[in-house]
Amino acid sequence: MAQGTAIHASNVGLKRGDRWLLRAVNLDVSAGELVAIMGPSGCGKTTLLRLLAGFEFPMEGHIDLMGKRHGSYPLYELRKVVRVAGSAHQHDLVPDLTVEAAIVTGFEGTRGLYFEPTVDQWAQARSAAGWAGLQAVLQCPLEVLSAGELCRVKLARARVGEVELMLLDEPTTGLDLVHRDSVHAMFGVRAGPAVVWVTHHPEELPVWVDQVVLMSNGSTVVSGPPAQVFTDDNVSQAYGRAIRVIRPEAGGGGGGGRGSGWRFELR
Repeated sequence: MAQGTAIHASNVGLKRGDRWLLRAVNLDVSAGELVAIMGPSGCGKTTLLRLLAGFEFPMEGHIDLMGKRHGSYPLYELRKVVRVAGSAHQHDLVPDLTVEAAIVTGFEGTRGLYFEPTVDQWAQARSAAGWAGLQAVLQCPLEVLSAGELCRVKLARARVGEVELMLLDEPTTGLDLVHRDSVHAMFGVRAGPAVVWVTHHPEELPVWVDQVVLMSNGSTVVSGPPAQVFTDDNVSQAYGRAIRVIRPEAGGGGGGGRGSGWRFELR
């Protein structure tokens, strides 16, 4: 992938009624970079992801994806190269699609199958389904799947085509140990698209996470490399509780797993 900026969000704000859900949020993500967004429930993490995906638009500031300004460029073109997946986005596909058809929609970024896939696209969709352990339900409609299976469908869909940006909202929620490990394996090396990964659990981040953004009350508390952001003071400030940060064991992701090894404990 060519080097450049995947995301540039400047002074982004979103208000509903009298409440600012986001205010003065800034975010820069380079091509190929993995950025984690963390913070307490209700702090605006998923709302920010929805803005980045073009499901909503900011009332203040602006967002550029791959150099293209939201609101001045056809979103259907961006959605061909941007994927959204995770527990909060399980119902944005047509529910009577089969698993295979749902995965192949990723090539065009559509909710339903509104185009004629090529033989190669169908083959890529089946390959992605195999990676996600979905072979047994390949022809089942989405509406009969479990929450964990739906999550795996969205992750498989995120793998197909020429993806430049993945927006992952708690992507391992509802997954068992084996499929959580498969997700970590997918991001086990520094290669491929830029990734924004929203999570409540730092230990589930890939080892090579480049940047962490800590949010609280709709704004950024601090951002930077994990070793700078993950301090007792920063995390306690973001969550409004006394929290102890447990650093990874020397040499890798804590206990030999694929995750980052960072952990939080209440004090």
